[in-house]
Amino acid sequence: MYHTTSRDGITEINPTDEHLKELLLSVGEEEGDESAPDVWLTHLETGWCISVFPGGYVTLENNLRPVPEREMEELSNQRIFSLWKLLAAGDIENLMDQPWSKK
Repeated sequence: MYHTTSRDGITEINPTDEHLKELLLSVGEEEGDESAPDVWLTHLETGWCISVFPGGYVTLENNLRPVPEREMEELSNQRIFSLWKLLAAGDIENLMDQPWSKK
């Protein structure tokens, strides 16, 4: 099971692929006072979370255990979507095989 959190702080459990793509598009939208700059997807069983910021900047962290945060820069929404799908499926092994840099 996984959930997403929007720029407005709205959480949705197991959203559709279409909703995931909408969230990614929202990162590039004009920011209002009430909105955060990022959106994220969290895999509940493992605690791994991918946050997406403007400009295709992405972080990977674990909310359940202390591990170094990882990052990638200048990713397309399509690439980010594929990372989110790995995380949503709980495919942590393949997710960790991606070219992350430690922060």
